[in-house]
Amino acid sequence: IAVIAQIRNALALATHSFFQEHHFLYVHTPIITTSDCEGAGEMFQVTTLISEAEMLEKDLIKNPPPLEADMEAAKQLVSERGLAVKQLKDAKASKADTGASIETYAYAISNVYTFGPIFRAEQSHTSRHLAEFWMVEPEIAFADLQDDMNCAEAYVKYMCKWLLEKCLDDMEFMAKSYDK
Repeated sequence: IAVIAQIRNALALATHSFFQEHHFLYVHTPIITTSDCEGAGEMFQVTTLISEAEMLEKDLIKNPPPLEADMEAAKQLVSERGLAVKQLKDAKASKADTGASIETYAYAISNVYTFGPIFRAEQSHTSRHLAEFWMVEPEIAFADLQDDMNCAEAYVKYMCKWLLEKCLDDMEFMAKSYDK
């Protein structure tokens, strides 16, 4: 696990080095927005109302049965809170759409990138599906597909060269220990 941590650390540093050397600005995009991407609004809802409803439910379970008037008041409160949750879900407060945020920066600044954790929203029942992962997302204002492909190719070459120059011992250990 130490070797993997060292390689991951080196690749994170290499990612920042590559984009800084190519005059990209590192920007931080929001993790949670009201934008619905990839169906995230169907999978996740972010609200404090749920925890309040859960606390109310636990409180009702812990305490002796309330009076009928108290029950009606609680039902009304839960109904109101449920409506608020439904409105939030309809607004689809969900995972961040980093693309919309980073595009704004790109049009103002030109070359920008974000690099960090992100989570995937689509439902999956496979062991290979990652719910959370790290992603690098460069944005080049007014670029075409060829510009994007050139940047991606240069990035992959840079990362491979970095690994060979700075992590050769770790890579050889991985090859010897895990490639059987």
